[in-house]
Amino acid sequence: MRGKIVLLPALLVTYPLLVISVLQQNKMDHRDVPTQGKRSFLSGPVRKLLMISRSDELDAIHMVHNDQGTFAWELFNRPTSSSERIDGCDCEVYLKSSSYLKSVARSCWAYLLSGQARALLEQKADEVCSNRSHARSLKVVLLQHLHVMESSDKSCAGNPVKEEERSRIFFTSALFLCSFLERILFDIFYHALSVRGSELEGAVKENPPALLRDLLQHPVMKAALPTGAADWMSMLFHPKCLNLRNLLWHGFLCPADFPAEYSCLLLLLTISLPQAPQRPFFEVERYDVIVRHIPPCTDELRLSFKSEMFRSFIQCCDFFPPACQDATVWAIDHYCQGNYHHFLSIYIPVLEMSLRHTFAKINKVEDVLTANCGQYFSTLDGYGQMDKHQLLLAPSLHRDLLRSRQKKVTTEGQDDQMQQGEQAASNNELLSWMGFGAFAFLQDFFLLEDGPALRARVAHGDFEISPSELQMAMNPSYVPEGGEG
Repeated sequence: MRGKIVLLPALLVTYPLLVISVLQQNKMDHRDVPTQGKRSFLSGPVRKLLMISRSDELDAIHMVHNDQGTFAWELFNRPTSSSERIDGCDCEVYLKSSSYLKSVARSCWAYLLSGQARALLEQKADEVCSNRSHARSLKVVLLQHLHVMESSDKSCAGNPVKEEERSRIFFTSALFLCSFLERILFDIFYHALSVRGSELEGAVKENPPALLRDLLQHPVMKAALPTGAADWMSMLFHPKCLNLRNLLWHGFLCPADFPAEYSCLLLLLTISLPQAPQRPFFEVERYDVIVRHIPPCTDELRLSFKSEMFRSFIQCCDFFPPACQDATVWAIDHYCQGNYHHFLSIYIPVLEMSLRHTFAKINKVEDVLTANCGQYFSTLDGYGQMDKHQLLLAPSLHRDLLRSRQKKVTTEGQDDQMQQGEQAASNNELLSWMGFGAFAFLQDFFLLEDGPALRARVAHGDFEISPSELQMAMNPSYVPEGGEG
C-alpha cells in the first residue's frame, strides 16, 4: 500500500515552496478584501443552515443508536421536508431538513459522550475492519473521538484536551470521514449493481453516477441502503441544505467554528453502512511523468519547515487568510512527521481558500470568498464543469463573474473604464501575479483533464490510507510497532 503514495513526499513538498517563492516575488495588499477573522467563509443564510449553537432549541432525539451500537436508521424513515425561503436568500432551501439533521448530529454527540458507547462502537469498528482494509482507519478516528469526548467530561480524570486540539481533531476527522463515507457508498453501489445486474435495464447499468448527489438518488443505491437513508444523506450534502462535504473540502469551513457534532454524525453513519467489497484504489504512479523532476524532501528542508521563522512567516504573510493559518501549520507539522495523506487532506482545502482569497483581490471579485445558497463555488478543480462556474486556475473569468463585476463598476459610475480593454478585463490576473510556471504546475496537479486531479482524488476517497499513518497523525505520541516515532 505504501507504494501507492511513494511519490507524494516529493509532490507535497512543492506546495510550501511554491507558495513561498510566489509570495517573495509578489507582495500584495489585502486590506480591501473582507476579513473573516478565524470564522468560516459563509454567507448569512449558509451559516444559518449549517452552524449549531449551544443555545439552539433543537428537537430532542434520545435514541440515535440501536442495540448493536450503530446508527438507528429508522430516524431517517421519514420524508425530507420541502424547500422554503430563508431571510436574505433569493433561492429556496431545506431549512427544516437542516434543523432535523442538526438535532440528529447533536444526539450523536451526546451518545458518544455517554459511557455506554465505547464498547459497542469498538466492537462494530472491529467488524467493519475485518472486511475492509481501508476501513481499518475508521477505528483510529473512532478511538480518537472517544478520547476527546471523554476528556471533555469535567468529571474525567487526567489532563483535558485543549480547545484548539479538540477543534483540530474534530475538523480533520470530518475531512477524513467525508472521504470514507463517499468511498464506501460507491463500493456499496457497484456491489449492488453487480449482484442485481441481470434484473436491471441497460440504461441503469451503462450510465453509473459519477457524482455523490446523483449516486444518492439512484434507485439501486436507494434499494441498497435502509429506508430513507439515501434521501437524508442527500440532505447532508445538498447544496441547499447542509452541503457539508463541499464546504469542508473546498476550504470554506475553518476549525475554530466547525460544529463538532457533525464529525460525530459522520462517524456513526460511516461505521453503520452495509458492508461491500472495496474497489481498487487510485495509483498515483501512473502520473510519474508529472512529478519526475520535483526534488525530493531533505532533512534540511524538513528542519526549515519546523523552524519558528517559517511559522512566523505563515502567520504574517498575506497569502494565508487568518482563518487558514492554524490549519496550515498543522498541515506542515504532519508533512514533517511523514503523515503525507493527512498533510494533503488538511493543506489542499487551505491552499484552495488561500488561492481564492488572492483571486478575489486581484480580479476585484470579492463575492467569491463566501459560500452562498444556490450558487456554484469558485473552485480549484472541476474541469468538466468549467462552463457552469469559475475555476480559480482557468485562464479567463467566467461570464457570471464578469457580469457581476460589470454591474458593480456601472453602479460606481465607471462605465468608460470598463469598456476600455474589455478583452483584457476577462483575463484571470492570478496567472500573471503567480507566474506561468507556478500556475501551470497547479493546473497539472489539480485541474487538467489528463492530470491526477489531486484534490478530487483525496476528497472522494480514492487514496488508500495507512492506519498507522493515520494513527500517528491523529495522535502525535503514537509509536508504530517495531520502532520509535
